[in-house]
Amino acid sequence: MPSFSFSPYGIDPHTGFLSPEPPLRRLSGEYEQWEILLDQAKNNFVHTGPTPEITLKQRAFGCMWRKRVRQVRVSMILLILTIITRNVLTLVFS
Repeated sequence: MPSFSFSPYGIDPHTGFLSPEPPLRRLSGEYEQWEILLDQAKNNFVHTGPTPEITLKQRAFGCMWRKRVRQVRVSMILLILTIITRNVLTLVFS
C-alpha cells in the first residue's frame, strides 16, 4: 500500500496545519506591553462575590487602563509604520 506524504503540502503528520512548535506562553520584546496590560486587567477587573457592582476604584482603574491601551495601540502603529518605511527605503535605494 503506498504511503501518503504530507510534506509537499506543508502538513505536519503530528500537528496537522498547526506549527510543530508549541505556542508562546507570553509575548516578548515590544509586545510585552500587551501582556502587562492583560495582567493588569485580570488583576483589577475580577468580580468577587455575588454582586457584579463596579467599585469607584475599579471604574478609575478602567479609565486609566483604557487610556494606556490607546497609547500602546498608537505606539505599535508608529513602530509598524517605521518598519515599513525603512523596508521601502531599503528597496528603493538598493
